[in-house]
Amino acid sequence: GAFQPISDENGDNIKLEWHEGLGVGMLSMDEYQTKIPLADALKSPKYPVWIMHGGDHFTVLWAEDLKMPNVDEESSGDGASFALLQWNGLPPNGPRLARLDIRAKEQAPPAPKKRKAPTQFEPVIGEIESIVQADPEMKKNMPNGWTTWRYEVQLAGEETKEEGTKYDPRPEGAVLPMTFDPRAHPAAGEEKKTWRCSACYSTRFKTMCFGMNELKDGEDDPKCENCGRP
Repeated sequence: GAFQPISDENGDNIKLEWHEGLGVGMLSMDEYQTKIPLADALKSPKYPVWIMHGGDHFTVLWAEDLKMPNVDEESSGDGASFALLQWNGLPPNGPRLARLDIRAKEQAPPAPKKRKAPTQFEPVIGEIESIVQADPEMKKNMPNGWTTWRYEVQLAGEETKEEGTKYDPRPEGAVLPMTFDPRAHPAAGEEKKTWRCSACYSTRFKTMCFGMNELKDGEDDPKCENCGRP
């Protein structure tokens, strides 16, 4: 399961086995971030086509020559090369077709039967919860300058805590993450015209509402037009 993990009595995530595949596969960021193992049949499907789960949205990936890559058969001793095409139809980065040149030294082994669930501490109010997006104009004008771009981020608050989650206790003496006060960072560019509701953004996968609001002139204490929260 990529989205509904199955755990054993120790809380370890268990890999599911698919006896009848769908023909196409799937690769998910959740396997890296939350240690939820995907079924092997999804990684090695019948056809060289994969749905890419990137967290906020989905893209499609397929082999340029329409053949399933096999590093063990194609390798000459120092690895094998093949090309993949990725289609991203979602703005602002799409619609876009990208070509990915892959060099692999060896075939990846199957995912383990179990993976220990990652430690999850309770968020500290004001720490960076997630990166929403980079400044579009800076990306356009400096396409390779990602270390100098401005980023829109979501800060942790009561509304970003996951309902029903049992957080692990922080070790005594653990260094707390850096926190920020949004009032100490003046708005720039499009931020002077719009603002995003953190509460709505936290539930975007359920509501498909990303919490955008227009900032009205002279409005000192704006409230979200979607949920009514300040």
